[in-house]
Amino acid sequence: MTKVSCGVESSNTWNTIPINGADFLQATNFYLAVWDQDADGDVEINNFKARFGCGDASFETCSLTTNTSETVCNDDGTFTVNVPIEGINGEFVGYDSNSINANGLSSTVCLTNISDSNPVTTGIITLTYTQGSSYNIEIFETNNSNPPTTISPSGTCDNPDPFPGDPNNGNSDDCIASASGNAPLCCVPEATCNLTNIDQEGCEIPTAFTSPEDVFSNIESCNAIVTMTVEDLGDTDVCGDGDGADFTRTYTLLFDGTEFATCEQNIIITNPELTLSAKPTDVVVAACDDPADEFATWISDLNAMTASGGCNAEVEYSVDPNTLSVDGYCNTTAQVVTVNINAKDDCGETTPVTATFTVPAYTNDLALSAKPADVTTDACEDPAVKFGQWISDLNAMTASGGCNAEVEYDKVLLELSVDGYCNTTAQVVTVNINAKDDCGETTPVTASFTVPAYTNDLALVGECPTDNVLDGCSTDAEIGLAFDAWKASVLANFSATGGCNAEVEYSTDVSALEAPTQCGSVDQVISVAINAKDDCAETTPITCTFTVQAYVATLVVTDVANESYASCDYADQTLLNTAFQDFLDKFGFTGGCDATGELASAYSAPDLCLGGTVNVTYNVTDLCENGSDTASFTITPSPVLEVSCPANVNLGSSLTAQEIQDAYDTWKASFTKTGGCNATDNLGSFPDLPINECDTDIFLEFEYIAIDRCNLDGVSCSSTFNIKGREPVNAGENGELIICEGGTVSEEELFEALQGDPNPGGTWSPEPNGAGTYFYTVAGTDPCPDDVATVEVEELILSISAEEPICDEEFGEYSVVVQVSEGTVTSNYGEVFNNGNNSWTVYDIPYDQNVAITTTSSNPECESSIEVIAPNCVCVELEVSSFDVTCFGLDDGKIIIDFVTEGATVTVNGQPYDLNMMYEPGTYIVSAFFEGNDFEECVITEELTIVEPELVDIEVSSTNISCYGANDGTITVESLSDGAFYTIKKNGYGADLSGQTTFGPGTYVIVASLIDNSLSRLSNTEDTNIKNRTFDPCVDVVIVVITEPDPLTAQIQSKFNDSLIPCEIKEGDHSVTVGVQGGTAPYDYTWYMSSANPDWSIIGSNTGPILSFDPGPGVVLFTVMVIDANGCMTKAQVKMFSDCQDEGNFTLRNESVDFNFDIYPNPTSGLANVLLSEKDNGDTTVEVFNLVGTLVFSKNYRDLKEDKLLLELGDLPSQVYYLKVSSDKGTKIKKLILDRD
Repeated sequence: MTKVSCGVESSNTWNTIPINGADFLQATNFYLAVWDQDADGDVEINNFKARFGCGDASFETCSLTTNTSETVCNDDGTFTVNVPIEGINGEFVGYDSNSINANGLSSTVCLTNISDSNPVTTGIITLTYTQGSSYNIEIFETNNSNPPTTISPSGTCDNPDPFPGDPNNGNSDDCIASASGNAPLCCVPEATCNLTNIDQEGCEIPTAFTSPEDVFSNIESCNAIVTMTVEDLGDTDVCGDGDGADFTRTYTLLFDGTEFATCEQNIIITNPELTLSAKPTDVVVAACDDPADEFATWISDLNAMTASGGCNAEVEYSVDPNTLSVDGYCNTTAQVVTVNINAKDDCGETTPVTATFTVPAYTNDLALSAKPADVTTDACEDPAVKFGQWISDLNAMTASGGCNAEVEYDKVLLELSVDGYCNTTAQVVTVNINAKDDCGETTPVTASFTVPAYTNDLALVGECPTDNVLDGCSTDAEIGLAFDAWKASVLANFSATGGCNAEVEYSTDVSALEAPTQCGSVDQVISVAINAKDDCAETTPITCTFTVQAYVATLVVTDVANESYASCDYADQTLLNTAFQDFLDKFGFTGGCDATGELASAYSAPDLCLGGTVNVTYNVTDLCENGSDTASFTITPSPVLEVSCPANVNLGSSLTAQEIQDAYDTWKASFTKTGGCNATDNLGSFPDLPINECDTDIFLEFEYIAIDRCNLDGVSCSSTFNIKGREPVNAGENGELIICEGGTVSEEELFEALQGDPNPGGTWSPEPNGAGTYFYTVAGTDPCPDDVATVEVEELILSISAEEPICDEEFGEYSVVVQVSEGTVTSNYGEVFNNGNNSWTVYDIPYDQNVAITTTSSNPECESSIEVIAPNCVCVELEVSSFDVTCFGLDDGKIIIDFVTEGATVTVNGQPYDLNMMYEPGTYIVSAFFEGNDFEECVITEELTIVEPELVDIEVSSTNISCYGANDGTITVESLSDGAFYTIKKNGYGADLSGQTTFGPGTYVIVASLIDNSLSRLSNTEDTNIKNRTFDPCVDVVIVVITEPDPLTAQIQSKFNDSLIPCEIKEGDHSVTVGVQGGTAPYDYTWYMSSANPDWSIIGSNTGPILSFDPGPGVVLFTVMVIDANGCMTKAQVKMFSDCQDEGNFTLRNESVDFNFDIYPNPTSGLANVLLSEKDNGDTTVEVFNLVGTLVFSKNYRDLKEDKLLLELGDLPSQVYYLKVSSDKGTKIKKLILDRD
C-alpha cells in the first residue's frame, strides 16, 4: 500500500474524495482514507473520519506471505522442506534447482477468495533434497510474467484478475516469497557386515558371536536400542549324519526391536573322509578248474585291506577270513563264500562292501545247436543250390555244455543227393542228429529236405477288347486314339498261368501295328492271334480284330433368299441391326461328319438413314467335303426433315389484353415442320404469355426444334414476341413522426412526414388522430395497381428509475442515483448533479423525507416523474466474526470486530470487548452504540455461537504378515471422529504411509488430529501444558506392531549316506523325510518323484512328512512342496541314486504329476505367489479368467531364473477367478479367490 496524498480537506463522502484523481471505487485498490469532514480550512480543530476496504469485492487480487519453514529428515538419505504459506486468490508453486523434485518444482497450492463458502487461505509448499544440500526456494504465482522457471497454470484454480486496461496477469508479479536455509543434521541408521564364510575340517562347529560389534562395523542406531539375534539354518550335525555340517548362520541386527540389517555366514565343517581300501576282485572259478590256489590268494587279499581318514579308523569284517574254506569243483551245487567289509571310526562307519568267492556247480547243460530249417523247394526251382546249403548247415551244427561235447549224425552227409525238379513225384531226404559228451547224450532231432512233384496246368487267361469298331465319320485323331487303346488292351488283357515259366505269345508285333485312315471308301479291318506257352507246351490261339467302317456323304447347305426394306420401317438403328441379325441367322446346313459353318467375314447392317446393300457369303467345311451360299440385304433411305418459323412481332403499350392474346396465338401457330421419319418438335415447351403487369415489358423468344431418328441434334429456327409495359403511380416512401404521450396529428403533418416525391391527391386511412400507423393511397390504371406508403406515429415515453438510496456517512442525509432515458432531471428536495450518460445524482436529501424527481425532454418537450422513499439510515455500523474452539476442552474461541463505526462502544454479553479475550463454547451477544445516544437507530447487536469440536478419537485394527517376506500386513482405521485426519508413520517418524494398503514388519504409530490443530490460539505455555497432560484431547495415538513369521524352510533328509540308496535292503526301509523350520504349523506336504527309469515308484501316500518308495536303477529327483497354515509355501529337492541294475533306457517321468503349481496366499487381497513344481527354461504363460471366461490378466515369462512368480492383481474386483499356467511341461488351471476387503 502506498501513500497517494496528504493534507487535503473534503466535505464529500468517502467514495468521492477528490485526491489527485484517485478513485476509491477502482477494482484493484486496497485503501485507507482519513479525512477532515469539515472542509473549512481550519487544520487545528478538525472532525476526522476514516475508512478502509477495497473497491470491488468481486475483483480478485492475490496476496502471499510465508511462515517458518520446517525440515524433516527421511529414511532414504533425503530431507523434506515444508514452507507454510498464507494468502488469497492465486495458484502458487515453489521452485529450487537444488531439489530432487521433477524440474525442481513443488506441487501447486491453490488459495481461494475469503468470500468463498469454504475458503482456502493457507497451504504447504513441499520440496525434497539430498541430505547435506542447502535450500533456496522461490515461491511465485503461476501467472508471474518473469518466473524463475516456466510453468503452465493448471486451469483448475483462479488466478488474479487483470487490472483494468491491462489484460495480462493482474498483481501476480507482486505475489512472491522465498525461503532458504541449510540442510538439517539427519541421523542415518547404518551398519556393515564384517563376517566371511568358514570352510574347514573338524568335528565341532564354531560358537556364535553374542556381541553385535563382533559381527557388524560402523553401527549407527540413531539412539535406538541395539540388539542382535542369531539363527542357524541347514545341516548343523557335524558327526551324526556322516556328511559334516553345512549351514548358514544369520545374524540379525535390531534397532528398538525392529530388524535393520542381516549378516549371513556360510559355515562348512568337513569330517576327515573315512575311506576303505579297495576290496579284492570277486572271484568265480572256471568250471572244472581246481579252486584251491585262487581261494588262498583271495583270503590273503582280504586280510590286506586297510581303513584310513576319519577318527581312529579300522577295518571291520562280517566273518574272520581265516576261518573260511571251499571244496573241489565237482559238486552239483555252487559254493559261494561272502564277506561284508566296512571302515568305522568314532563318528560312524562306511557303507559295507561285499566280497565273494564262487565255485560254480557242475550243471548237466549238454546242448545241441539248432538244426537247419526243413526245406521244401518251389515248383520248377532247381534244388541243387539249396540242397548244398542244407548239407553245409547240417555240418555246421555244434554241441555245447557238459564236458568235451560233440555232434553225432545217423547218415554220412556227403553221400546224400536229390534229382532235378521235373519228376512227377516228390523227393524227400531226412537226417537224425544228437549231441553227446563224456557223460551222456541228448535226444535226437530230425532234419528234412523236399523237392515237390511237377504239375502240367498251363492256361491262357483273358478276352479280346470289345470297343473295336469306329463309324465312317471318325477322324484320323479319333481313329489313332481308339486304335492305341485297342492295342494296349490286347497287350494288357491276356496272361499265362500254370506250367513252368508260362508266357503269352502274339502272332505279330502288336505295338508296331499302324492305325487305319479317315474317309475310307470300304471297311478297314486289322487282326491279331494270341496263345499261351511254357517250357513244354502251348495253348490253342484266339483272334482279336479292330475295324473302321467306310465313309458315306450327307452334307446339305441352306439356300437363303435376298431381302430389301425401307428406312422408315425401323424406329432406330438397334431394331435395324436386329433385323439384319435375323437375316444372318437364316444361313446354315444339315448332315455331314462333324461339319462346321461360318460367315466369310464380319458383316454389319446398312446405316439407318443412309441405307445401302450388304452381300453375305456363308461357307461350310466337312471332314471329307465342303459347301457355300450367298444372299443380299438392302435398306432404302428416309425423306429430309425441314422446319419453318414466323417473323418477329413488336407491339406498343396501348393494346388491350385480348389484342395481345390474339397476336400471341397467331405467332405461335406459325411454327411448322415437314419430312423425316416420325419427326417430333418442342412446341410442348412453347413459352406461355406472361401476365400483363404494370411498368413491365413482355419479351418472348422461341427456338423451334424438330427431331427424328436421323436428326438427333435437331433442325431449328427462331422468332421473338415483344410488348411495351404501362407506367405506375407513386405514393412516396414511408415516413416517421414522434409526438408526446397522448398527443394528436393532422393530414398535413402526415403528408410532410412522407419521404421521396409522392403524387398529391391521395387518401389517408385511418382518419388522422393519435399514435399509430397511417396509410396514404394513390389510385393506378389497369394493369398498374394502386401505390401505398405508411407513416409511423410514435409517442415519446420518458423512463426514469432510481437505485437504492445511500445514507451519508454523517447521519441525517441521504443520496440517490437515478437513470433516465433522456431529458433534464429536477427534484423537489436536495441538490442535483449530472453524472453523464443519462445518470443523475440527487444528494443532501433529509434522511426522513421522500423525494419527487422529474426528467423533461426537449424535442418534443415531454416529462416523467418518480418518487423515492427515504432509506432506513442508521448511525452506527458493526461487522463481527468468530472462530470456533480449535480443540475439545481448550476454550480458545475468538470474537473479532472486523469493522465498527469510529467512536462506537462494543460489548460482548454486556462486558467491554477485549481483542485478546478467548471464549469457551456458547452463545454471545455483541452490541455497538454511542455513549449518551438514546436513539434506537444508533444501537446494533449481533448474536454469535462458538462451537466446540468433537473429542479426537480413532479406532484401528491390524493383521500380521502371512508369510515371511510377503509384506502383506494391514492397518485398518475402523472409525475416526468427525473433522479429524490421521497419519501412519513407521516408528513414529518419516513419510506418511496412510496411502499404503499393505505393510512390512515393524512398529507403526497412527496419530489422529484436527486439521486446524496448528492454528490454536493458546499461548506457547498453555499449549505446552495441554500437551503435558496425561490425556491430550487434541490428539489420539494408536501404536500397532506388525509381526512377521519366521522364514518357512524345508530340507530333505535321508538315512542313506552319500546319496546312495542300496537296492537290496529290507522291503519298506526305503524312505526320505522332510524337516521343516519356521512358518506356522500345521503343514501340508506334497511329494514328487522324477526318474528316467519307470521302476521307481511311490509307496502309499505322497502327502506326509515321510515318503516311502521302491527304488529303481539310476538317478532320482525327490521334490517336496510344503504349505503352512497361512498358505506360505516352500520347496526342497534332493538328487539321489541307487545301485540297482539298469535294464534299459527310459524317458524322464514324474511319478506324481507331470506339471503342477501352487498359489499362496489364497484367498489373496491382491498379491499372489505362484510356486511351480519346477522352473522352465522355455516360455511360461500365466493367464487369469473371470467366471464367464473373459481374459482379465496375462503375462509371459521366458527362461525363469527361479520357480516362484509374483502376481499383482490389485486392480481386479473381488470375486472368484481361474488361474491358468502353461509351459512346455504342461498346462494346469486352479481356482483363485481375490478378496480386497
